Amino acid sequence: MAKPKFKLCVNTPNLNKFINLSNKKLMKKSLMLLSIIASLASANAYAKTEGNYAGFSILRSSQVSIGDGKFDDSSIGFGLDYNHALNFNNFFVAPGVFAEKIGTKAKDSDGDNVSLDYRYGAKVNIGYDVVDNFAVYFTNGLVATAGKVDWKSIGAKKSSTELDYFYGAGFTFKVNKDIAVNLEYNAQKSNFSTPYDNLEKAEAKLSMFKLGVSYNF
Repeated sequence: MAKPKFKLCVNTPNLNKFINLSNKKLMKKSLMLLSIIASLASANAYAKTEGNYAGFSILRSSQVSIGDGKFDDSSIGFGLDYNHALNFNNFFVAPGVFAEKIGTKAKDSDGDNVSLDYRYGAKVNIGYDVVDNFAVYFTNGLVATAGKVDWKSIGAKKSSTELDYFYGAGFTFKVNKDIAVNLEYNAQKSNFSTPYDNLEKAEAKLSMFKLGVSYNF
């Protein structure tokens, strides 16, 4: 007995309609994906280090002083700063100003001490955007540091403000196009007049770690 033969029938109009519908869905998804990629690229374009930055920092300061002996101290402080960054093909220059509360008081066993109260100054950060949201920089500038030398053993003290050079380095990570966090280290050396006379100096070496957050506007 001959086997029955089956004929495959295809409804061509319905098949074409299905193919066209699938292509439209694929094209729509592709356009959505391209739109998302374009949005991310646009957001990253704003992530370079440029424009105005206002920031707040927590400071960890360490002081080593040399006067009538050598003594040290450390403290937690805070600071405010403002920078304006100019970007040139990922290299940036950011001049700015800052003010910081230090609060260290290095003293010896007799109570003689050198204290650093606060400092303020002008600086320039020079750096490079390694990627869109991460940058490294070198910082330096002039700083006015308010300090006091107090020789309690002889009942004499003297306050003064010294102008010094400071330097350091740090890095910045952009959380988004508006907010960035940074970690910085800087150091300086000041020489304060003692209660004896203006010729004798008490040396204060200050090193500082700064953890900060800034707003780009």
